[in-house]
Amino acid sequence: QLLAKGYDDNLSALLDKTYNVVNVPGFGTSNDYRNIDVTGKIALVQRGNNSVNDKVLQAKLKGAAAVLIFNNV
Repeated sequence: QLLAKGYDDNLSALLDKTYNVVNVPGFGTSNDYRNIDVTGKIALVQRGNNSVNDKVLQAKLKGAAAVLIFNNV
């Protein structure tokens, strides 16, 4: 399932492009983005520790095109 609510209202435009994926260390908190560049890329973030809303917000603030959240199990 693809969730884009509140991130980008033009989902079809997002899906028509190719993106690099960047593994975000930790759980996608603000500090986890210190030494990585996700601008225009997909942020791959582990589930857990902070809310999904916070993960998406932090990625958006850092310029990510999208966020993929994966299960920690």
